[in-house]
Amino acid sequence: MKQTLRNFLPFVFTSLLLVTILPAVAASESEGNKHPVWGTVKDTNGVPLVGVSVVVVGTHSGVNTDIKGTFRIIVADGATLRFSYIGYEPQELKIKPDRVGYDITLKEQSTDIGQVVVTGFAKTEIRKSTGSVAVIEGKDLKTSPLEGVDKLLQGKLAGVSVQSVSGRPGEAVKIRIRGTSTITGNAEPLWVIDGVPMQKEVPTPPVSNTQIRSGDFSNIFATGIGGINPNDIESISVSKDATANSLYGSRAANGVVFITTKRGSLDNPTISVDTRFGINTRAVPEYDIITDPGEYLEAQWRTMRDTKWASSPEEGGGDLAAAALYASQEVLGAHGNYNPYKYLSTYLIDPATGKLDPSARRMYSERLQDELFKTGFRNETNVSVSGGNEKSDYFISLGYLKDESYVIESDFERYSARVNVNTKLRKWIKVGANLSYAHTVQNNILEGSSLASSAFATARSWEPVFPVYARDAEGKIKYDENGDKVYDLGTGQTDGTTTRPGTSGQNIIATLKMDTRDIKRNNLQGRAYGEIYFLRDFTFTSSMSLGYRASDELLFYNPTIGNGRGSKGQINKKSTDVYDLNLIQMLNYKKSVGRHNINALIGHEYNSWVRDYAEKGEWDLSKVDYAEVEKTNIYDPKNPQLNNAGEMGSINGYQDVLRIQGFFGKLEYNYDNRYYFSGGIRRDGTSRFKYNPWGTFWSVGASWRIGAEKFMESTHSWLSELKLRATYGTQGNEDLANYYPYTDQYTVTISEGKLGTEIYYYGNPDLTWEKQKTFDLGLDVGLLNDRINLTMDYFIRVSDGLLFKRTKDISTGRAYDWYNVGKLRNSGFEFDLNVKLIQKKDWYWDMSVNGYTYANKMLNLPDEYKVSGMPNGNQRIYEGKDIYRWEMRQFAGLDEKGNSLWYMDRDLTDGEGNVVGVEKVTTGDATEATQYLLEKSALPDFTGGLNTTLRWKSLDLTIMTNFQFGGYGYDYDFSAFSSANFPMNRLKNYADAWNPETGKGSAPIWNTNDSNINASSDRFLISKTYFNLRNITLGYTFPANWMSKIGIKSVRVYFACDNVFFASKRKGYDPRTSMGGQGATVALNSVDGTYYSPIRTTSVGLNINF
Repeated sequence: MKQTLRNFLPFVFTSLLLVTILPAVAASESEGNKHPVWGTVKDTNGVPLVGVSVVVVGTHSGVNTDIKGTFRIIVADGATLRFSYIGYEPQELKIKPDRVGYDITLKEQSTDIGQVVVTGFAKTEIRKSTGSVAVIEGKDLKTSPLEGVDKLLQGKLAGVSVQSVSGRPGEAVKIRIRGTSTITGNAEPLWVIDGVPMQKEVPTPPVSNTQIRSGDFSNIFATGIGGINPNDIESISVSKDATANSLYGSRAANGVVFITTKRGSLDNPTISVDTRFGINTRAVPEYDIITDPGEYLEAQWRTMRDTKWASSPEEGGGDLAAAALYASQEVLGAHGNYNPYKYLSTYLIDPATGKLDPSARRMYSERLQDELFKTGFRNETNVSVSGGNEKSDYFISLGYLKDESYVIESDFERYSARVNVNTKLRKWIKVGANLSYAHTVQNNILEGSSLASSAFATARSWEPVFPVYARDAEGKIKYDENGDKVYDLGTGQTDGTTTRPGTSGQNIIATLKMDTRDIKRNNLQGRAYGEIYFLRDFTFTSSMSLGYRASDELLFYNPTIGNGRGSKGQINKKSTDVYDLNLIQMLNYKKSVGRHNINALIGHEYNSWVRDYAEKGEWDLSKVDYAEVEKTNIYDPKNPQLNNAGEMGSINGYQDVLRIQGFFGKLEYNYDNRYYFSGGIRRDGTSRFKYNPWGTFWSVGASWRIGAEKFMESTHSWLSELKLRATYGTQGNEDLANYYPYTDQYTVTISEGKLGTEIYYYGNPDLTWEKQKTFDLGLDVGLLNDRINLTMDYFIRVSDGLLFKRTKDISTGRAYDWYNVGKLRNSGFEFDLNVKLIQKKDWYWDMSVNGYTYANKMLNLPDEYKVSGMPNGNQRIYEGKDIYRWEMRQFAGLDEKGNSLWYMDRDLTDGEGNVVGVEKVTTGDATEATQYLLEKSALPDFTGGLNTTLRWKSLDLTIMTNFQFGGYGYDYDFSAFSSANFPMNRLKNYADAWNPETGKGSAPIWNTNDSNINASSDRFLISKTYFNLRNITLGYTFPANWMSKIGIKSVRVYFACDNVFFASKRKGYDPRTSMGGQGATVALNSVDGTYYSPIRTTSVGLNINF
């Protein structure tokens, strides 16, 4: 570690030194003789512009225009003024010695088609790009109070899917660009921050099938993305085809997301303060569960009555009156004698009516949900200083965020800092440096554990008759000798009770308050670069990036309540340190001769994870150091330190190594800004494939600006752009489920004092990249001087050599092997439409809508799956079908006693016993039912977003929505309410179950002896259509002439609400959780455990610029 610091600190010191000295290095121009000049700034309609920045280029001297659009400033002879205003093209004016008055007209900036976007190792105009790249500008990122960069993409861009794996604060989401192109590899896109690729991570070994099939190995907060403050972002570009992606070779199969952070502008120094305060509540409502104890007891009485009636005659079945009496006699005993009521009758539930006794008086009113859920608070403040002149610019920011969940003991905290500086030391050399740091603390709750320790599972299934705190015979809360409330653990703490069935020794409120599950992360990232311009047309760029990420996770189970009770407490600590290094060298040639324009690039990149291993005394390339220690038998129930535990449970540690090296080149040519051609190639090597390390990836593209042709001149009055483009290329995916897939891997064991080994991963030296071929055909249209912009794309993406785990014959001595055998195709259509509906002096209104639809098809499977398909929970993958097709039982209704029926195929035979056909019949035995491949898929039919911005004078309103149509998800959480578990809470629609009293009902009879009552079937499939009103922001900007009098550039106050409204087919069901369905544990791209509902944030904010 000391050697690590010795190597790393010089870089940090150098970056800090650059921050200090670079702004001072740029020489300022001679002031010369000064004199005043004045003038007026207007738009093309002659309307004065208020608040235009007027700066003397090369200095920090400047003013803003007043309410009449006029300015007055002192300048030197020969000085140049720069006029800049949001939404308008900047303009420069050289001052003439004999003139003091000027009239300036600013033109509106070109719209989306003219945007500058980041692509592979360069920036280009969308108008000149041959590829499919979408952009989100920084101004469009400020409306949502989100703590993560990844969540900002939701509903913004066509072809980009955002899945909310968990709604807890600080948690990452899943990003999918144009669908999933792998089965067992990492399906996340590559994130590139200011030109530096962020390496993704895989789970700790051994890797489970659930992790492998999830296609989501990386926690974004462990890759460096989570440390970015969204307020520091200038723009986000998403590359979806091969043009830019091929230049990142083996890491770009799932698309590339480019993040550009802010830099200073040629303007007076600007101090910006943005602070907001808000409250957090639950965004997606709970299922319609029973919350009243009386209603709950009536439902459980019904369950007990129907179960008894449905039993055999020997067990007293068939007699409804007797079953009703039995239920009234036993309903309280079945709940451990928990009873919140006092009553005068013989039974609390009348056996004749099944209703609560009218004399019953409720002794206490206590809901677990009221103790578990609360209103959380959100505080965020960001401060930045930026500025620059013609030679240097700088951006410095500090940020703080405290984001409390609506669930107790769950929150997220982040401290962030960033410094970006750039300067021209000479006309031929430019240098710059970025330095960022983030410290985050995430306090979590368990989501995927047992019912009594998972907050959401407990809240959903908890019986309303069970109190949180122990009660005496009169229903009053008990207190201990310290005056603290006594928790009810289900072991007799409440007077008159015995044992709480199913959850004895548990109390979720006590567990959350007494246990600890937090993750602390530190993320330090630095980058320095230099550019040398020579021979007029050449630029050489060299950059180095170093990163350090540390993660410390503490899991503490107290010894008295909850999961730690059986082991007398448990402490688990995990520590991960990651060091990464990225080196890039590029030589660029850019030349224009007449109508011919050439841009060529060659380069080299070395990317690795680095850990400075102390005894080696040098950078030990690409290493991740991980340690995990677990101890049990805790002495002090409140001390979460390892030395407080007396018994060693387990200790584990490992080290992972990864290196990637690439050589790349790109050539772009355009003739007369009408015909564009591009080509790129990259030769990549990775340490992940020891025996097949090298792969070659390439792309070609072309575009034709039809609207620039002479024969289109007659359309220029209404057609501002018409461009046809096409690209084709290859990428690779080396990000598989293991860092050493080419070799067998073992864990060390000990038995009876003897050391041994146990294999946990079977390697294959012949493994290589998953390869991908992508074709994209696009059309860009601009109408009415770009007031209407339309972009459309059709794409085909074929992934070959997909990694599959194939079971081996036991005689081989190997359980399985991995092979590159699969082939998958994704194809689809997407569009982005932007319309400026109103552009007036006081009124502005724009609207954008985007959408996409795609299909996929498995083209090749391993031989053993070609006929029977590959099982995947309730789904099965077949050749020629999409990978999200459901295969399960088909529900056939109810029999005459209310029991479930399913369909099955039965052979038809002739007189000689030969099978001559198949007939579809029903069966009451779930094990006999046929598993049908349904014409229902989890793949949605259409996904999109609709966003609009309206401005009237100083008021602005932004509304963002996203939506989805079609597709079917399996509602695992809903199916749990129909299980045979007893006792457990129910939905309010329990009365829809078949009733032996009436002989009617749409759901199976409540028979808890029937283990197949909720057997998986299409009964639990539900449409994934939803609509989400994602954000509403209303703001007011104070007049600039008011603010200028007190030395303030601008002041804006705003109100924002995120996750305003959500609607789906069923209350409580959120199709955004995964492709498989809510609460899924095995389905492809699933979420493990009960779903943490998203947060609704309502906040007010203030933005001030000095």
